[in-house]
Amino acid sequence: MEAKKVIYSGAILLLIIAAMFVSSFLENSKEKKTFAPFFPRFAENAGKIVLTQGDNSVILSEMDGLWFVAWSVLPDLLYPADSVKVLSVIQKIAEMRQDNFVGRNRDNFALYGLEGDSVFSVQIYDRDERKVGDFLLGKRSDNWRFNHFRLANSNDVYLVGGGIGYAFKAEVNEWRNRRIFNFNPNDIVEVIAEQDGVTSSAQKNPDGTWTFADGSPANSDAIASYIGEFFDLNAGDWDYSYSIPDEISGLANPAARHTLVSSDGSKIMLDIGSPDGDRPRFFVRYNNNPQIAFVFRSQVLRLRFN
Repeated sequence: MEAKKVIYSGAILLLIIAAMFVSSFLENSKEKKTFAPFFPRFAENAGKIVLTQGDNSVILSEMDGLWFVAWSVLPDLLYPADSVKVLSVIQKIAEMRQDNFVGRNRDNFALYGLEGDSVFSVQIYDRDERKVGDFLLGKRSDNWRFNHFRLANSNDVYLVGGGIGYAFKAEVNEWRNRRIFNFNPNDIVEVIAEQDGVTSSAQKNPDGTWTFADGSPANSDAIASYIGEFFDLNAGDWDYSYSIPDEISGLANPAARHTLVSSDGSKIMLDIGSPDGDRPRFFVRYNNNPQIAFVFRSQVLRLRFN
């Protein structure tokens, strides 16, 4: 009798252990499935992102380690993109997880902002132009860091975090690298400024000091600051119409022209045109670029070395 009790107790104990094991296994499996990222390897091999909202659509594309942005209707007209901003949104896409399932009722798509002109349609590709994903991003939830999300071929709606809704923009200007020039300040050996009918120039000496064209010593610190202002010069906006007439921009006869000459003979050029009406900015053209840029007045007024 005692032997049977021991056998029954042992069997019950084994059943309890087996049940705990199965429960733990199912829980772990569920957790792994629930929290799996939608696009786990996108950050490793991102090559292109197409962002569309309403009538606006842009393409972010990678070439030789650099990122560029273009309007989808003009895909060959590439502008340098802010790589830090692009890499940030790539990371946000890669981290989107299936951890907040909302539902799959199509009647609620409009409520979630997954229909209409406000929804973001996003296609992502790897470096070999293979499509990695196609999804829609809708309204923010009550918790502003979450947005409604669904794959284009699925009715399942999730909330994805990371404030990703704030990172998506379907405007070229939002993605452009606003720095106008890219050069090494130490390579500049000559500076020339033409302003108010007067031309001033200075050359760099082998010892690092500077001398004006007439042979008098120049203020080396002032010139270093002048070159630094060029290095930090940013455009606030650009003219995407390519059609502002010279009589408006003032660039046919610029108010000021600046030239920096590098040790290899290459030149960095900046023409300052007219003020843009009552706005605190100037029309400018750099390196004979056909696209006019707008630079804030405060930056323009700092471009002096004498």
